[in-house]
Amino acid sequence: MKTYGLIGFPLSHSFSKKYFTEKFEEEGVSECCYDLFPIERIGLFPELLDQYPSLCGLNVTIPYKIEVLPFLTEIDAAAAEIGAVNCIDIKQEGQRKILAGYNTDAFGFEESLKPLLKPQHKKALIFGNGGAAKAVKYVLKKLHIDFITVVRTKQEGAILYSEISEDLLKTHTILINTTPLGMTPNTESWPEFNYG
Repeated sequence: MKTYGLIGFPLSHSFSKKYFTEKFEEEGVSECCYDLFPIERIGLFPELLDQYPSLCGLNVTIPYKIEVLPFLTEIDAAAAEIGAVNCIDIKQEGQRKILAGYNTDAFGFEESLKPLLKPQHKKALIFGNGGAAKAVKYVLKKLHIDFITVVRTKQEGAILYSEISEDLLKTHTILINTTPLGMTPNTESWPEFNYG
């Protein structure tokens, strides 16, 4: 049986196992299964690979989209430019595992954003600065949309939530949340600032 799954921590918010199990069933794919692999720290990743030799691929979520990079054998050009991966293809070559990293977040975000863009959408605020934010920045640069990153604690090249002003919200008309806020089970949470 081929095993696929999701690494991250925590994974209580994830609907991936249910989604892929139902998808495999609908498509008549009986030789594959999908599991959740909540690893508390990325250093446990090699142990996971050893423990599950039937692993053929993984999705990657918070907080490991960047941290998993040193464990990969290869990475595609877009993922390398983004600096984060959310998919890993695992192949066995003799005694060696080949782990290839990809980023589908950028494609998904771009395809979701483009139909919504209007002429006034020239600047964006990105809430969060992790792996998902890297994919968003990649797309915004590609689309020539200026952006400012907003974070909770001071970081170079970013502003704090407390620095968001009414004027900034008037000029930055695209608001993008890349934080865990709003994810299941806390769907009623969002980045806290004065929305004006």
